[in-house]
Amino acid sequence: MMFEITTDRAFIYKVVTNPKCWIMMKAFEYYDDPDYYFPPINDNFIWVRCDNSGLFLLHKQADGVYSAHICFLPAAWGQVSGLVQDFIEWGKEEFPFIHTVTVDIPKHNVLAQRIAHVAGFTNNKLEVQTCHHH
Repeated sequence: MMFEITTDRAFIYKVVTNPKCWIMMKAFEYYDDPDYYFPPINDNFIWVRCDNSGLFLLHKQADGVYSAHICFLPAAWGQVSGLVQDFIEWGKEEFPFIHTVTVDIPKHNVLAQRIAHVAGFTNNKLEVQTCHHH
């Protein structure tokens, strides 16, 4: 799979508002109507496209600390665990300024909890950079 930083609002919108993805967004009560969803694109949001399969979002919380979010089209759902692991390895090189990644996963989302555990998250946190190169 190929990862690339994107600002392609049409692609982001297509993935996030896919009916099977949007229902997950509604479940978290982030948004009500896909017609009123506008992907935030600014210095605090890094969108990463994974081929035509889906997206990763890194949202800046503080210097070096980002929360991670994923949204994949249904055809890729069986591959997400491996894609997350590949993304972390790619991201370590691509984003050396990030040292901590957090995720906010509800306890009832067992699949997402499992994916985070397999990817190395402990208590919804992953330390990705243990040393900083200057």
